Amino acid sequence: MSENNFLNLRQYLNKINDIYSKKENQTLTETLNNFSQLSKSYASFDKSNILEKQYSSYNFLECTREEQLNFYNDQLQLIECLVTKSIYDKTGIVWNWGDIFKLILDKTYSTVDKIQRKVVFSTSSTQRPIADVSYSMWNGLQIIDLDIKNAGLALKLKDILFNELKKYYWFLGICLSA
Repeated sequence: MSENNFLNLRQYLNKINDIYSKKENQTLTETLNNFSQLSKSYASFDKSNILEKQYSSYNFLECTREEQLNFYNDQLQLIECLVTKSIYDKTGIVWNWGDIFKLILDKTYSTVDKIQRKVVFSTSSTQRPIADVSYSMWNGLQIIDLDIKNAGLALKLKDILFNELKKYYWFLGICLSA
């Protein structure tokens, strides 16, 4: 490890230590911002000239059919992920998130045993990311799986997280089973 990489790692670990040593409560957003690794040029990016679409609801299923189609065509088509038949497959097919979303909403597919369902990886390669190489294959989509066994608690937390995160442009959605 070079001297520069070591210093960057040390600074980052010190930053993490500082975050956790604070005694005051932080919001989820404040905590996540502390872990931000955005470059200075992106952090100061001027988004004022970007046309943002307004939807009638934060909930995709409550939007009009036209809004759903616009979101599907304008946003979900841009995200590509590896889909495999099982967690053990080393290769798969790259799907766009629109097609993955359609599969998730398919009533017939929801009856398939969880162990038989397709697996989505956050990479646009046809090769499954394994070990350290996965850090260089990541497509930017972060899927977080909390594995909460208490169904009532999971439903409450799902609503809280959705309401807390829905205002951010980077937030795509939340479900009970990632």
